[in-house]
Amino acid sequence: MKKTNKLIALICSLAMVFSLFANFTVVNAEDPTAGVELSLDSSSTETVKVINFKYYGMSDGIATYTMVLGMPEGNVESVKTDDTLFGSVTEDYKEAANTYTVSAMSAGNLKSEDGTIGKITVTLKQPLAADFEIKALNGSLLADENANGIFTDDNSMGVNTVLLEAPKPTDAPATPIPTCPPVEKGIELSLDASSTDTVKVVNFAYKGMPDGIATYTMVLGMPEGNVESVKTDDTLFGPVTEDYKEAVNTYTVSAMSAGNLKSETGAIGKVTITLKQPLTNDFVLQLLKGSLLADEDANGIFTDDESMPAAYVVLTAPSATDAPATASPEPTVEPTETPVLGSVKLGDLVSAEKAKEAEAAEKTTYVTLTITKANGDQAVYGVDYVAKDGDKVLTPEEFFNTIWGYNSEVKPSEAIDKYTIAALTPDLNVSAKLNVVGEDEALDNGSEVVAPSATAEPTAKPGVGEDENGAKFSKWSTNNTPTLTKGSTKRVTVTFDGIPKEATNVKITFKSDNTSIVSVNNPTTDFSKSTGVAKSTVTITGKANKKAETYIYAELSYRYNGEVFDTVVSDDFEVETKKSSSSNSSSSGSGSGITSGVIAGNGSTTPSLTWPDGNYPVNFQDLDQAPWAEDAIRILASMGIVNGRSATAFEPMGEITRAEFAKLVVTIYGINVGEGTQSTVYPDVVGGEWYTPYVNAAAQYGIVTGYPDGMFRPDALVSRQEMAVMMYRAITTFRTQLPTIYQPKAWTDTIPAWSADAINALQVAGIMNGVSDTEFGATDASTRAMAAQMIYNLYTVVD
Repeated sequence: MKKTNKLIALICSLAMVFSLFANFTVVNAEDPTAGVELSLDSSSTETVKVINFKYYGMSDGIATYTMVLGMPEGNVESVKTDDTLFGSVTEDYKEAANTYTVSAMSAGNLKSEDGTIGKITVTLKQPLAADFEIKALNGSLLADENANGIFTDDNSMGVNTVLLEAPKPTDAPATPIPTCPPVEKGIELSLDASSTDTVKVVNFAYKGMPDGIATYTMVLGMPEGNVESVKTDDTLFGPVTEDYKEAVNTYTVSAMSAGNLKSETGAIGKVTITLKQPLTNDFVLQLLKGSLLADEDANGIFTDDESMPAAYVVLTAPSATDAPATASPEPTVEPTETPVLGSVKLGDLVSAEKAKEAEAAEKTTYVTLTITKANGDQAVYGVDYVAKDGDKVLTPEEFFNTIWGYNSEVKPSEAIDKYTIAALTPDLNVSAKLNVVGEDEALDNGSEVVAPSATAEPTAKPGVGEDENGAKFSKWSTNNTPTLTKGSTKRVTVTFDGIPKEATNVKITFKSDNTSIVSVNNPTTDFSKSTGVAKSTVTITGKANKKAETYIYAELSYRYNGEVFDTVVSDDFEVETKKSSSSNSSSSGSGSGITSGVIAGNGSTTPSLTWPDGNYPVNFQDLDQAPWAEDAIRILASMGIVNGRSATAFEPMGEITRAEFAKLVVTIYGINVGEGTQSTVYPDVVGGEWYTPYVNAAAQYGIVTGYPDGMFRPDALVSRQEMAVMMYRAITTFRTQLPTIYQPKAWTDTIPAWSADAINALQVAGIMNGVSDTEFGATDASTRAMAAQMIYNLYTVVD
C-alpha cells in the first residue's frame, strides 16, 4: 500500500512539472546570464567524486530545477544527491544510457546566499582510466515560481563543465624498465606490434634447442585485478592446456607431443591478454617458477633450478613514454632558500638489507614513492620536497634514476642507505615500496607523515561528543577483530543517537587517519529521514603489509530547523595492520577448504539433508574472532562437516573459495561425487585437483553453472550472493522445504536479478542475514564463519 501511495505521489509530481514546463517563459535565449555552476568538491577521492551544484543569475531564487548529467560509461557504482536547498528530490540513474537525472519543485522560490543547491556524490567501481568531463545535458532547466524558465535545450541556460581527473601513476617508474637480455637457451617473450592499450599480445618462442622441443610449460604472472581474459594461439603444438587463476593472478599454458616439434624461428605461439582497463603503470610479465622446456629424450631446462632464465617482457602503460623525471619541474629556487620543515630517511621506510639481498641474487630492484600533500594532491619535486644525499640536494634525474635502478654507478640499496626526503611543505605523506622486477609483491614498504602540523595527527578531532540538540556518538561495534593484513577487509559499525526526529539530510561519513594503512570503502551513508538513531556499517581494507596502528572515525551531519549541524564526531576506532602470511593453502581437499572428508550419500537419486554421525574433537582457540558463529562452528566441526586450518585454528574470518563452498554443499547433501567425475565440465577445472569431483558433481545437479565465458574459476573467492545462489539451487533441486520465519527485507544496496530470489528466500527462512540491518552485501566476499553459520542455520530451520 505504501509503495502504491509513493508511486501516485511521484506521478502527480511529474504531472505538475510537465504542466509547469508548458507555461515557462524563456529567459535570455541568446546570451545566457543565468544557469547552473558545477564544481568538484575537495572531499573527492579517486573513486568517490563529489560535485557541488549551484544556480546563478536567479536573484529571487528558484522553485524548480532539473539536471541531467552524463556519467562515466560502465564505471558507476552509485549516484546520490545531498540537496541542501530543496531537501527532498527525485533522482534517477539510467545505467544503460549513462545519465543521471535529479529534479525538485517547491510551491515558491527557495534561495541560498551563494546559490548552493546541493552535492552529487558519484561512487565509481574503480578509478578512472582517463579524465572525464561532466556537464548538464539537454533536458536540464531552472525556473522560478512565476514559471520564468531557462533550458539547456535552447541554450538559454548557461552551464559549465567539471573535470573528473583520472589518477596519475605514482607508484611505479614510468621510465621504461630495461628490456630482458637476449635469451640464449629457454623461452623468449616479446610484445607483438598488434598490442593496444587494453589488448596485450605476447609472442613466445624457444631458444637454444636446435632439435626442437616435445614439451613446454609456461607460467606467467598477470596484472592484479585487471585481466578480462587470457587466450593462447599455439601455432607449433596446436591444442594446449591452459589455466588462468584469477585469485593468484597467474596463467599457465602447456603442451606435449610424442616427438620433437620444430619451427624455423623457434616461435611457439602467442598469448593474448585482454585487460579490463588500460594499465596505469608498466607491468613486468615474467616467467615464474614451474616453467620448463624439454625434448623427446626428456632433456629439460627449468626456471625452478635456474637452468632456464626467468625471461620477461614489459607491458607498457599508455603514459609509459612520458618520463616523470623530466615531467617533474626543476626547483625554481635554490632549496636552501626554502626552509626544510622535516625529513625522513629512505632507509626508515624500506629496508636496504632486503635490497642488498635481492641484488646479491642478481635480481633487479627499484624503489617507488607516493608523496602527497595534506589535501591529497600529488607533491611536486622541488616545490613540496627534495631528496638529499648528505647536504647535497639531488636533481630529479639524479634521485629518480637512482632509486629506479637506472644509475649504473649507484645501486638502489646504496640510495636507501644514503638518501633523505626533505619536506618543504607541512603534512607531507611519504610512502615507499621496495620492488623486484617481475614480482607482484613488494619486498618491503613503509610510510610516514613528515613535518606534521598541529592538525596533521589530532589527538582530539574537531567536534564535540554531544551537540546543542542532544545528538551524540553512542558506540562502535564489530563482529570482527580489527587486525588487518594487506588486502583483507573487516566490517565495523558506528551508532549515533539523540538526533532530532524532525532532522533531514542525516549523513554519516567515515574517515581514515592514514589511508596508506587503512582505507574505508563507500564511506558515506545517507538516511532519508531521522528516527533519532543513525547506524552505519562500512568495510575497511588493510593497505599496508607491515605492523602499524592507525584509527578511523565517523562524522555525523544533519539539517534541523533550517540549519546544518556537523560537529558531532565519534571516538577513535583503533585498527592494526600486520604482515600477511606467505603460506598458501594446501592443494589437498582436507587442508585447503572449510570442509573435511566426503560424507557418503544415501544412494538415492534425490540426496537429502541429514546430520551425519560423528564426534570429532574440537579445540579451536580463535573462535573469539567471530563469537556470533562460535556455536555453529563447534557443532559442525564435531559432526565432521567443517574442519579448521589446523587442530587449534579455524580461522573464522579467513577466505573461502568457490570450489571450497561447492564442496561444502555437495558434502552436506551427501551427494556421491563419483556421479560427477565422468567428464570435465569446465576448462579451468582440470583432472587431478582435489576439488574437481565436487565441482563436477555440483554442476551435474545444477548447483553451479559457471561464468558466461564458460569458466568456473575455482580459486576465486565466493561472494555472499554466489553462496546464496549455490545453496538455494541445492535446496530447490532436492526439494528441501523451507519455513517462512521473517518478513522479507527491502535491502538498500543493489541486489542483481539473478541472485534476488535466492537471497530473499534464504532471508525469509532465517538462513542468511544482511551485513547490517539494511544492507545485504551481495558482492562482499564471504568468510569461513559466514559459510559455517549459513550451513548451521539451514540444518536448524529444516529440522
